[in-house]
Amino acid sequence: MKIMSRQAAVKKLKEHYGEVVHKIKSELASVKHFCITGDIWSGNHRSFLGYTCHWLTENLERKSAALACRRIFGVHSSEKIAQVIAENYAGFGLSPSNVIMTVTDNGSNFVKAFKEYGCTETETSHEDESENDLPVFQNELLLPKHLRCCSHMLNLLASADYVKILRSEQALYIQHSMTFEKCNALWRKCKWPKSSEIIVECLGSTLLVPVVTRWNALFDAVTKLLWAKDKLNPLCERLSLSQFSPSDLQYLEMYQLLMGPIARALNYLQGENNVNYGCLIPTLMTLSNRLSKLQNKPEMHQVSSVVAKLEQRLRDWFDAFFTLKPEANIALAATALTPEIKMSWIKVLQRIKPEVTAADIVTWGLSTICDFYAKDNRAFSAQILKSNELFANNRHFDFDLNGRIA
Repeated sequence: MKIMSRQAAVKKLKEHYGEVVHKIKSELASVKHFCITGDIWSGNHRSFLGYTCHWLTENLERKSAALACRRIFGVHSSEKIAQVIAENYAGFGLSPSNVIMTVTDNGSNFVKAFKEYGCTETETSHEDESENDLPVFQNELLLPKHLRCCSHMLNLLASADYVKILRSEQALYIQHSMTFEKCNALWRKCKWPKSSEIIVECLGSTLLVPVVTRWNALFDAVTKLLWAKDKLNPLCERLSLSQFSPSDLQYLEMYQLLMGPIARALNYLQGENNVNYGCLIPTLMTLSNRLSKLQNKPEMHQVSSVVAKLEQRLRDWFDAFFTLKPEANIALAATALTPEIKMSWIKVLQRIKPEVTAADIVTWGLSTICDFYAKDNRAFSAQILKSNELFANNRHFDFDLNGRIA
């Protein structure tokens, strides 16, 4: 067998890269509207920017393509990010006119790049951003509308925001710290082969260890601990660790109940096939409704104030969607046009804004759709939204204000 030389391998790799890029460009040329996602991450002291493109076919089938995985050198400044994004757009023939939205995390560098060089953001800012002026580019840059990743915001709600809220409840914060100190000690043992063997011997399976970069990892790890709660103290004794008291286990059970609705919302929004922008508002309304119901559960009496503050923080993060600001109109239209959702969530919204009616939502949604079609030089028929077809059912969502948590 003849081994390929380095030069031949590099040549073939470049040829294949060119073929893939040409194929992507050809496919994008026939599409009118796109959604873009972007992220920056670091590993082994190197940083990269990843960019993906998503669109719908005429048959409403979702298509995706990876546009870039570029090395980023130096500081991740907003200027540099805007420059790299603009270069990616130019390389694939994209522009702010055909990119409906770009979704990124809540990093202040991304936020500032789109604030300074892009269209109006679709959400209000929650970042403490520097007011320093940015250098002027030689060529004017105009980035598309920016949407902060809603899953990332929910993850912040369940992690950083939750801890901040606990700090105002001293007794609960002390209990939280003591309990998770024992949990962390047990999870650290999972990294050692000898300890791992003891864990499998005692529990019949390994434990899940939280990972910072994976959403819901802490919730899943706590759920696994509670699954084996009757065996935890014998295990801790064999590993020479502090044992869990009844109050520790009670707190973990409350934590699981409290974070359950957020974990379910995150899992749903991360779906690959059946989730679109029209699912966002119903998911937020469902989460708000479930947190509201939790406040009245007897077993949550000790943390009812925490639940209330967590729900308020949820509304703060997603204020545009809960107060129906103009920047939420696209999401409203997408929700009303999603067959399995339509206007079923209106009851939860009316708990917050009782003056809003289904007819109001339809009017705003139709206006947004008509404006969009007008820009595209096409006509739109309002018959797509008939008054007798405004309500639908989807078992994932919970819009019942009084019943149990679905």
